[in-house]
Amino acid sequence: MSLNITKITTKLSHSPIIKGTIILTLAGMIGKILGFVYRIVLTRCIGSEGLGLYQVVLPIAGIVFSICCAGFQSAISRYTAKNPKDGTLWLLSSLIPSLMLALAAMFVANNFSDVIAERILLFKDADDAVKMLSWSFPFIALHDCCCGYFYGQKKTAVPALSQLAEQIIRISVLILCTMFLASTGTAMKPHHAIIGNIAGEVAAVIYVILFIMRSPAAHICNTHKLPMAMKESFFFSLPMSVNSLLIHLFQSAEAVLIPAQLIIHGYTSSESLKLYGILSGMVLPLIMFPSVLTGSLAVLLMPSVAENSNSTKSTICKTIKMCISLGIYSISAYYIFVADIGQIMFDEPLVHDFTRLLAWLCPFMYLSSTMSSIINGAGKTTSTCIQNTLGIIIRLITLITLVPAYGITAYLYGLLASKIIVCLIQYIQINHLFHIKMDTGGWIIKSALYSVLSVTIAFIAGYIIKNIPAVSDTHMSALITDTASLCLSAVIFFIQLYILSRSTGADKRSAASS
Repeated sequence: MSLNITKITTKLSHSPIIKGTIILTLAGMIGKILGFVYRIVLTRCIGSEGLGLYQVVLPIAGIVFSICCAGFQSAISRYTAKNPKDGTLWLLSSLIPSLMLALAAMFVANNFSDVIAERILLFKDADDAVKMLSWSFPFIALHDCCCGYFYGQKKTAVPALSQLAEQIIRISVLILCTMFLASTGTAMKPHHAIIGNIAGEVAAVIYVILFIMRSPAAHICNTHKLPMAMKESFFFSLPMSVNSLLIHLFQSAEAVLIPAQLIIHGYTSSESLKLYGILSGMVLPLIMFPSVLTGSLAVLLMPSVAENSNSTKSTICKTIKMCISLGIYSISAYYIFVADIGQIMFDEPLVHDFTRLLAWLCPFMYLSSTMSSIINGAGKTTSTCIQNTLGIIIRLITLITLVPAYGITAYLYGLLASKIIVCLIQYIQINHLFHIKMDTGGWIIKSALYSVLSVTIAFIAGYIIKNIPAVSDTHMSALITDTASLCLSAVIFFIQLYILSRSTGADKRSAASS
């Protein structure tokens, strides 16, 4: 037993992608939990309607990120992974244009916030929130570019901890703002909440810059190579920036169109904002929680695929299988446990229904983000742009044509259809690029059986506990019981999954046969 533990420890210590995934996952889980705390506090402070307005404005930051950071961060990560000694060169080559673009975006948003709010977002009340949000743009650019540098260096702990610091500061500032406004008798508004976002980004930037300054490699830079590096970074990042921009533009269009289409369907303006706030501010963060694991893998996979080592195919096989397993388990877990947990946390009945419906999205959502990173790591950034554009078109068609007639449910089904189609295309391309052969169907069946078994055992245990007379029948006791049952099912499932992966040598055989 001790020998096996030693072997596992040795393997972990010599596997940067495994270590990085563990670090990012642990930090991401803590960050997600803190994010839920933030959402709950925010919902209590500004209400569902205020949360809807907050979610309408927030995609603007995503658009700025796409233009200023998305492609540049990936470029820094990729080229630094290939040549760690030139990490500072690649950081500067992307940071300079990224920061310039961010400052320009801040100027535009700050000076034309009224136009953006009234004519683009279609909500006059969003003026102050847009103006406040603009001050975060330069810090977003600095933070994300610096994180790309550390991802390329395989030093994942620094960006992971910086994101935790960001969340802690964001929540702390939100609570302080709430207390201060309450003492003055002023109602909490969405733009007040954005102050916490700015403070969090500032804290994260300070943290990563301090670590860069302490790094000996950070003081080595061949400045004469900077123009060449800037050119290469630009052309690599352009397709990824376009891809990310399209996604965030659509998210912004969704933020505007969904409430507008719901009004056509028959809801009032207030009701439509509330419904969108529930969907985007409560349900989708719940659905995205397990993506903390797949997201960590996605971040680290791209530089690893770019290195194109002998273990690349095996890593890809294992990653895809893990995403499939996690997605299938999430369907059953969300359907049985998380729907009730979300309803209790946010005190909103619609959270339960939306969560159950969107649970079917999990396998395809987790797979898509991971496979996009694999394809980007192979240098096929244009392909991911085309694939995601196709998914966007499907969602747009659904939103424009079906939502006015059938309501928000039609949009949810359109979202599911788009993810399924994109996933299939990505899977076919990865098989073509890497010639991977694996028993996907068999893995799906086994994962489904293990998921059902783990959830069933946990559900029975939770049912027994709930029917104990000593257990009080309150929301808090129900929340604790459901959360404990969910954790139990997750532990059982991952133990089963570990046994499955140990009992088959499919990954190694697949890589070898390829």
